Amino acid sequence: MTMINKSKLIEKWKRETEKRYEPPIDYRIIFNECVKNCASKEYTLLDIGTGTGKVIFENELFKFYKKVIGIDIEPRMIEICKEKVKQLGLKNVEFYIADSTKKIDFEDESFNVITVMFAPFSFEEVSRLLCRGGYFIWLCGIRGDHKEVVELFPDKVELKSENFEEKEKKLNKVRLKVTGYNILKYKWIFPDIDVLKEFYEKIFLKEIFKKEGKRLEKLKTHNKEISLTRRICTIIARKI
Repeated sequence: MTMINKSKLIEKWKRETEKRYEPPIDYRIIFNECVKNCASKEYTLLDIGTGTGKVIFENELFKFYKKVIGIDIEPRMIEICKEKVKQLGLKNVEFYIADSTKKIDFEDESFNVITVMFAPFSFEEVSRLLCRGGYFIWLCGIRGDHKEVVELFPDKVELKSENFEEKEKKLNKVRLKVTGYNILKYKWIFPDIDVLKEFYEKIFLKEIFKKEGKRLEKLKTHNKEISLTRRICTIIARKI
């Protein structure tokens, strides 16, 4: 499978507001295009950790696939998705509450394409549910993400992201062969330490900075803003 040239997607960007964490380059473009490239009117797709159904609705996957199913562990998310289905009058889209880290109530080899955008999941379960020759499309973080803060606060920030090779080995163990991947690297920009603290406390649901001013100073760049490395990987694997 041919991956999209990421150089065409990345443009120079500037922070629009002091509260903005994400740059206006959309790493999801690569992921979304891969999902569309795998599409067929004969295929059924499963979106794991669907949330509010962004992957399904923003890409209008119901137009490209025979059937689309989304699962999420949060009942409220599924309620939102079902309401959207009702409003749009869709007949080939379904949503269910399910824990993607455990056995899911679907038959073996039920899906031609399975997608995951950052959500936790079971490698074994993905392999069980995916048809032979089917595609698994996975958007994830890889080692080196947020490395500046991890290096400064190893006792407070615990990130378990793996490198690409480690992820590939896990896929191979469950008969999923990587056929394409794309690693996108960019910087998050924060105007000051207070915004950085707010960002991390939101992610980890805990305070990680206490009287650490001198160490935080090391994160500052020449323009007195704080930058953090972000590394995102889109992986496409095929079941053999």
